[in-house]
Amino acid sequence: MRADPGIVVGRRGSGVGEVLVVVAVAAAGVLFAAALALGPWPTAGAGHSQVVRFDPPAVTAPRG
Repeated sequence: MRADPGIVVGRRGSGVGEVLVVVAVAAAGVLFAAALALGPWPTAGAGHSQVVRFDPPAVTAPRG
């Protein structure tokens, strides 16, 4: 039985997967760089109400 020359056999077949991983990582890097460059990003806390902090008085023992 003879292998079809169009079928990738053995170690050569894994190169396609490696290339796809490299392309996917490169595409993710390009998208991340574009997202950073295409700002403007809102400042921290923009559109959010102020945080109200409750500062209770110190608890003291009753006198007497």
